[in-house]
Amino acid sequence: MEKNILAIAVGGCGNNIIQNLINSHSTSGTDLFYIDADNFAVEKSSVHDKLAVSEQRNGCGGDQEFGRTIILDSKAAIMNKFDGYSKIVFIAGLAGGMAGTVPLMAEWAGQENIFVTGTAIMPFEFEGPQKRENAETTFEKWKNSLKMIFVLENDKLCKLAECLKLNIPMDDLDAFFNIPEIIDGISRYTR
Repeated sequence: MEKNILAIAVGGCGNNIIQNLINSHSTSGTDLFYIDADNFAVEKSSVHDKLAVSEQRNGCGGDQEFGRTIILDSKAAIMNKFDGYSKIVFIAGLAGGMAGTVPLMAEWAGQENIFVTGTAIMPFEFEGPQKRENAETTFEKWKNSLKMIFVLENDKLCKLAECLKLNIPMDDLDAFFNIPEIIDGISRYTR
């Protein structure tokens, strides 16, 4: 039996967005899965279906190569999560260490004939040129495994909120962009 859409939150940024979906009760028809190398964050997350991919380390420390290495040890568990889904939406910030895992996971899902999409969150300018370079490199690797990708520029979201004179705390900026509508649109228009 085919299941609903699976939204996979990758790393801290992905978890922030999924947490906002849960808090706004906007997860109807979408199953959620959170994966991270930060054991503390996984434990703390209110997502019911989650996986800590590192037993000995809290996070990847921004090291995307480390993220790619540790994800390989969890490939079977991750592939098992894909079972029965025809659509998967990956949600990830592309500057951190777990971002290095997203191209691999999207490729694995594509090999299972799953319609794979992504929501890429690009780093703030103040995070520095190295984070931006990491994000752009990951984006280039990731986009080839996706049917479609949505790119969110954190700096542009801040400017939009400022222009609209919205009083949105930094932690809630992800909620400002309506991820539930993206997921719903993918469900309706990819049948």
